[in-house]
Order: sequence, then structure tokens, then C-alpha cells
Amino acid sequence: MKLNLFKNNVDDFENARHDFTRSYTFIIAPNSYGKTRKFTISAFWLKNWVLLMTAFVASFVILLISYIGLAANYAKSKVDLATLQAINKEQQMQLYDMSELSTELENKLVYLDLLQTKIQTLLDDAISSTDTHLSEDEKLLMAEIDTKLNEMKEAQNKTAIGGSANNNYYVSTANIKAFDATIEVSAIKKQLEGIEASLNAEGDEYQVLNETVETIELYSRIPEANPLQGQKYSISSYFGYRTFPSPEFHKGVDLSCASGTPIKPAARGIVIYSGWRGSYGNCVIIDHQNGYQTLYAHMRATNCKVGQDVNRGTIIGFVGTTGYSTGNHLHFEVIVNGVRQNPMNFVDF
Repeated sequence: MKLNLFKNNVDDFENARHDFTRSYTFIIAPNSYGKTRKFTISAFWLKNWVLLMTAFVASFVILLISYIGLAANYAKSKVDLATLQAINKEQQMQLYDMSELSTELENKLVYLDLLQTKIQTLLDDAISSTDTHLSEDEKLLMAEIDTKLNEMKEAQNKTAIGGSANNNYYVSTANIKAFDATIEVSAIKKQLEGIEASLNAEGDEYQVLNETVETIELYSRIPEANPLQGQKYSISSYFGYRTFPSPEFHKGVDLSCASGTPIKPAARGIVIYSGWRGSYGNCVIIDHQNGYQTLYAHMRATNCKVGQDVNRGTIIGFVGTTGYSTGNHLHFEVIVNGVRQNPMNFVDF
């Protein structure tokens, strides 16, 4: 057996030596006149060269196929990345819109709260028939509310929802469907827009109510209430020319009644005069801040100060017979834009 193994090894060696010593000659001859070339190569190196070239070609083909696959995947990845970035940007813009919308809704809630406070204060004061009026703190609060409401209204008119989101894109997955949350974002935005629509409708209602209250407040400044509300009196002299107690044009209406009868304003306003005024005696003049003024004369005593905010329930003085007077009575005048008017056209005596 050992002999056979040795013999095989010897045969292999002989074959290898034979291949190494055997050679092939290649002749390259041109078709026309020229030099003929030839080269010789051993069978051993020819065989190994063929094997090397085959391995090289196979490796090149494998690398080429791999490159084509990688290039295709890279192109697809670029398309996916661009799609993801577009979705990301859209979602960021929607989130930015929702943030702006949320801020706007918060501002509208504050606006409505301020408007409600203003309306309630004005309404309580406008319909009050008692001797009450806005305190200095309430006046200051109303002024601040008006300023804030005007600022917020201007800001709402100038503000438009929208803007540019940050271009910071982060791709965490190649699955576009898993990354896309547009449907959820749109649903949230739609819900917020529904809330905004409800707030707008409520705001419109508040605005109408506010205008109504302002109308009531303006109406409360028109002199139409009887200054001797609920008291016994008689008309002793009318508006216009008269002969008693002397020929003259009488600028108001005289209401005769008992001395000390309380006198109240014909409408809400600000006292611009309170004190002695020549033939009028003790006199009060109220500016109703709408072109109307009223004058109350011949009082026994006044009961208000200049600058005081008074309404129809405030006692501003008491009937007397001071100044140029023939007896206890209230001389009452209505002045519109500086011109005396017949009080009977305003007050139902």
C-alpha cells in the first residue's frame, strides 16, 4: 500500500514537471508585409493564467452586479428621503398652524372674558335705578378693558395663521406609511378649527350684546326722566315768552313743589357746575356727554360736586327759592349743542 502511495506521488510529480517543462509557442503574423512576432509560454503558466483571468472576470461580474444593486437602492433611498422630508415639512407646518391657532383661541377666550366683564359692568350700571354709579376703581378697570380690547381687536385683524416651519428633517425609518401622521394632524387641526368657529359665533353674540349694552348706556344719557321723580309738583311756567313775573323769554320749565323736595338728574352724566350762579341761585349743570346738558336752578342746596358721575337715581340737590325766584320751585332747562330746547319735548311731565 505504501508502495502504491509513493508511486502515485511520483506520478503526480512527473505530471507537474511535464506541464512545467512543456510549452506553447504563439506566432503573430501580419496580413501584409511586416515583422512576424512569436512568444512561448509554458503549459503551467498558461493554465494558471486562465484560472486567474476566470477568477478576475467572475469577481468583476459579482462586483458589477453588487454596484448596480447598491445604485438602485441609493436612488430609491433618495426618493424615499425626499418624500419623507416633504411629509415632515408639511406636518411641521401643520403643527405650527395648530400652535398659532391655539394661541389665537386663547387670546379670543381672554377677549371674550374681558368683553363679558365690560358688558356686565355696563349693564348693571345702565339699568340701575338706585343712587349708584361707577366707582373710581371701576372706571379705571373699564378704561383698561377698553384699551386691551382695542389692542386685541387690532392684533386679530393683522394676524394671519401661517408661517414657515424649521427645515430640520430627521428620517428615523424607511417606511413612509409608518412615518406619515398627516391624517392624525389634520383631524386635530379640524377639531381646533371647529372650536374656533364656535368661539367666533360666541364672539359675534357677545359683540351684539356689547353693542346693545352700549346703546342702553347711550340711551341712559338722553334727558327724559322727570327730575322730581314720584314727587308732588305742578308746572308754574312753561318754555317760551312770558309776561310774569316780567316780560322775557323763559328758557326752561318751572316745577313748583315743597321746599326740600329731592331733585334727581334727567339722565346720566357728569356734573360740570355746582354752586351759586347769579339769578339762578344754587344751580347744578350736568353734561350728558352726547351733546345734551341739563340745568337745575333755585335749589335750596346742592348735593353734588363738579366732576361727579351721576345717574337718574342720584340726589343732586333740593328744591328751594334761591336767586331770582318768587317761590319754591325747580327751574329745569335742556340744552342741546349749546341751544336751549323745550324740556316738554324730552320729558313727560
